[in-house]
Formats: sequence, structure tokens, C-alpha cells
Amino acid sequence: MKKEFPELPGWSFEVEALAGVYHITVTEKGGRTFDMKGADRDLLLSECRQEATALSEQTQFGRP
Repeated sequence: MKKEFPELPGWSFEVEALAGVYHITVTEKGGRTFDMKGADRDLLLSECRQEATALSEQTQFGRP
């Protein structure tokens, strides 16, 4: 299931579940990507959103 959030334009979150473990792959339109795994979907999605926000802020202030 693909999710997007208005506060994170350009980022997409692909959520997969297998045997009670969630795997979220996060992709930015510029090519950056990261992923996380865990048992609590909502907590994991929140952590992924925080990481994407931090990466966006780094780029905004000139850090890679």
C-alpha cells in the first residue's frame, strides 16, 4: 500500500506486511530512499515520517 503525506511533498511510503512484521520503504523524488521494519505499523510510519522530515530539512539547509 502506497501512502503520501501533504507535509512531505515528493516523498512516498510503500507499506508491506508479512507475518506480523511491517516493512516501509520510503522514496524521495530526487532518488533518496531508506527503509524500516517493525511490528507496530503506526509507530513505524511515524518514525519514517520523522526521518523523511529530517532529511528534507538537511537538504533545505544545504546539507546532502
